[in-house]
Amino acid sequence: MAMTGSRLTIARKLRGMTKKKLAEEVSISPRAITDFESGGSSPSPMTLQKLARVLNFPESFFFGDELEVPSCEGIAFRARSKMTRGQRDVAEASVALGMTISKWMDKTFCLPEVDIPDLAGLDPELASDVLRREWRLGEGPIADVVALMESHGVRVFSVTETSDEIDAFSLWDGEQVRPFVFLTTAKSGERRRMDAAHELGHLVLHRKEEIGGKGSREIERQANCFASAFLMPRRGFVSSTPRGVTLKQAVHLKQKWKVSLAAFVYRAHEVGLLTDWQYHNQFRQIGSLGLRKKEPYGIESEVSQIDRQVLELSKKSNNNESISEISSETGIPMPVALSLMFGAPGVVVPGGGTSVNNSGDRNLTMV
Repeated sequence: MAMTGSRLTIARKLRGMTKKKLAEEVSISPRAITDFESGGSSPSPMTLQKLARVLNFPESFFFGDELEVPSCEGIAFRARSKMTRGQRDVAEASVALGMTISKWMDKTFCLPEVDIPDLAGLDPELASDVLRREWRLGEGPIADVVALMESHGVRVFSVTETSDEIDAFSLWDGEQVRPFVFLTTAKSGERRRMDAAHELGHLVLHRKEEIGGKGSREIERQANCFASAFLMPRRGFVSSTPRGVTLKQAVHLKQKWKVSLAAFVYRAHEVGLLTDWQYHNQFRQIGSLGLRKKEPYGIESEVSQIDRQVLELSKKSNNNESISEISSETGIPMPVALSLMFGAPGVVVPGGGTSVNNSGDRNLTMV
């Protein structure tokens, strides 16, 4: 049986390795790696064993169906120009594997339909108001941004453990006609929540734009403005925040909106509750007190509720013996799948077991 070239490409990129580096580790030529990935040839059993060991993937992974290797041009990266080739490779591989898991989810479970309006061309603050009205969110805080996005059809995954330096990113997949968001697990709960809202801004404002073009800085500014307004809607925020709010008051009030102290102060200035002097003075205090690095009254990080329920239901469908169904059906090693699914907090992952038949009718409840 011939090796599936795209799977070698994705495994290599996920580990952040160039063809040259992988070839050195396996003691073969870079040209051989190119041939393997293009499907021009297959490795010998001994070379395959070495590839699997170096990449930390089971040999069986390399013989599944072809996997699409996405182009980074369609992915909304922040600070794209500052990313290394290795970081982009890890992100692309994460997207490919996340999409594979998503397809399996669609085949196996009944999940929310996509309900993300196209608000391109609107002012970011107006777009946030429109979306809040469409989703009937009122003017108060959002309990869980990630769960809210998932309830409207967004698939949310975590960036793999090998890519802590990569920021959150998002994209629309043309084949599945579905939006995807990837969040890093290396940030505080407040920053992850803001990242999720930022990527939602891209999904509603920029789905048809070339993210990596000359206007990328303006696109990022718009996503930032959207996120701030979406999490702290002007009317609700102004009605609950006193004019000239002090930093001490802000420390307590920011807990209501589940945002960082810096984000709260920024929004207070943006809506006219703080003068320029008050705003800059409070930011100096935040820096001098070390409150950027250590968030006061931090919140628990939001995770994908769909991922958690999928793993729980997979576990139950295997009579509590195993949740290897995902790995068996997709060919993705369970440790890699878990790294894309927020590590499955609270879910025990025993070994062994067999896969089960796809039912396509298991319902997940979004709250």
